[in-house]
Amino acid sequence: MNMHVIRPDLAVNSISPQPATQQRRAEKTHQRVRKLREMASEEIERLIAFTDATDGYTFRATTANWSFRSAA
Repeated sequence: MNMHVIRPDLAVNSISPQPATQQRRAEKTHQRVRKLREMASEEIERLIAFTDATDGYTFRATTANWSFRSAA
């Protein structure tokens, strides 16, 4: 006698949507992290450009301030 027994926990109707939900959540999280990294990278580039642009000014102001102090 050959009887096939189907386990109720393996029936098609009993498949949990939880793994798919977790996968979507993980993908959204990865997208958010990628976007945040991109934004952080852009901000770092902007700050470096600002620092480079003001570097000479800062040096001149500091040097002028030093000579003013030494003259006093």
